[in-house]
Amino acid sequence: MLIKWEELEYPSPIEDEAFKSISIISPFRLGGTIFDHTIKITDNGLELVPHTEEEVILSAFYSYLKTTRQLPHDNRLVLNHFHASRKEKWGFELTERVDILTTAIRILTAKKCFHEGSFQYNDTAQPSIFYKPFIYKDLRMGILDKDISTIDTESDFETLKLVYGKLISLNIYKYGDFSKLLNAIRFYNRFHSEKWFLQRIVNIFVSLESLFTASKPESEVTFKTAIRTAYFLYPNDPTERNKVFKLLKISYDIRSSFLHGSKVDESKFTEKLQKFKENPKYSLWFDLPDELNQILSQVLLKICLSDDNF
Repeated sequence: MLIKWEELEYPSPIEDEAFKSISIISPFRLGGTIFDHTIKITDNGLELVPHTEEEVILSAFYSYLKTTRQLPHDNRLVLNHFHASRKEKWGFELTERVDILTTAIRILTAKKCFHEGSFQYNDTAQPSIFYKPFIYKDLRMGILDKDISTIDTESDFETLKLVYGKLISLNIYKYGDFSKLLNAIRFYNRFHSEKWFLQRIVNIFVSLESLFTASKPESEVTFKTAIRTAYFLYPNDPTERNKVFKLLKISYDIRSSFLHGSKVDESKFTEKLQKFKENPKYSLWFDLPDELNQILSQVLLKICLSDDNF
């Protein structure tokens, strides 16, 4: 299917020098009052636009996916319009902006989602591939509805814009730069791309230590990381603060056993966690990393929405 630019409401890239692509983020969806909208990334940030604005391109993109591979369980297409000042780098910068949006969605929803692929579109041809997209296969053999990153309201979308803006200002893909927050976000993303549950736990604690310990080595890192994280999240709620502190202490023992070359006694730690959580089905492999992700996501969200200097 050829894309007819005369049917669209904006100029062609030949006229306005805007590079444009469609990206797929999965598992992610807009629901509630904004289910019939699409996210558009522009030079000025994020916008919500009705599906009809890009109906021709969206239709072509879906047709392409359906004829070449199975669509993910749930997904959201993202439009990306970029005015490049350095044209030789525009492809990288286009995809980086979608990666940053994906990170912002993870932080806001505290759930996994992935930038599956990006497709350039132009005046005369079907979308051409930046890189071959892949379909994320969940370790649990399927994606449950509760695991899908979802944004349901315009208010939530406004929060997403703030988080995205913070990440853009940090320039998280400029790896020569360093700050405690940058380091934490990079290991947060490594947590999401990692499958091995022990390495996932390590990535969580590298992020938390980046935020809540001194730049130089200090003693009692376990205690300080756990107590500072708990107080940061719940300064006025001792009950919730104590729950976070105790979970992090148990989790830190798992992390330390793994990193120091000892065998991780999964039965022992599972029993300990199930007793603490009062849940005989609590899983060391799945539930613990998910709960640690919830904690770290809350920390990053609070930082991104505040003026705290990290």
